[in-house]
Amino acid sequence: MKWTCGRRCAHFPNTTAVAYLQTDLFDSRGFLAIDKSDHGNGIEVAILSFRGSVSLRNWVANLWSAQTDSIWNKFDKDMRIHSGFHLAYIFIREKLNKELQKLYQNYKFSKLLVTGHSQGGVLAVLAAVDILENLHPNYKVEVITIGQPRIGNSAFSSYVNHLFIKNDATLIRVTNSNDLIPHLPLSLWGFQHHSNEIWCNSKSGMSTDVSVEDPECSLSSRSFSIIPHLHLWDVVFGPLCV
Repeated sequence: MKWTCGRRCAHFPNTTAVAYLQTDLFDSRGFLAIDKSDHGNGIEVAILSFRGSVSLRNWVANLWSAQTDSIWNKFDKDMRIHSGFHLAYIFIREKLNKELQKLYQNYKFSKLLVTGHSQGGVLAVLAAVDILENLHPNYKVEVITIGQPRIGNSAFSSYVNHLFIKNDATLIRVTNSNDLIPHLPLSLWGFQHHSNEIWCNSKSGMSTDVSVEDPECSLSSRSFSIIPHLHLWDVVFGPLCV
């Protein structure tokens, strides 16, 4: 698999990609990297990043929005999550866990930063949940997603919130202006976001929220658009990102 971050690579001279993740069914892609920048006290940071939706197969997964049981239902039988997102993660899970454990054996990093845009944000959350619940890591887990859709029902969002608190892990979802995608799938269909939204908007800068979905944050937008989903600050997402 060939991959490059284009002109952005120059901003990360001390970061090296060590493994690539890809599934053919839904075209989900990501990478694992190690950052050897000076973070103080010799701390090395591992990075797990997932790509957003750019292909037809990505959008097939996105649109397959019926809720289903998940691999985490043994912890709460009422949890339901998006079928397409769940399958997209299942097909990447085995290799991810294998490569992550190998990376830790080689570097003994102190923090894992998990991130992703759009569908990649969903995979970031699901991967972090899996890591916290099943790998019992000896490193801190920090998740930051951008333009992430809703993943599951209220039982799932409550489970995610509790899991991150219990493990002293960080969970942040960034929304940009009146981006449409974070408001899908519809709450009317039983979907609900997890907590900790950071809303970037032109009127009031950034707003943070620790509740599940705050009507004063991105939900306060009177209309929604796909345009804010394609960029944030000076970063462009999608096939034109390089």
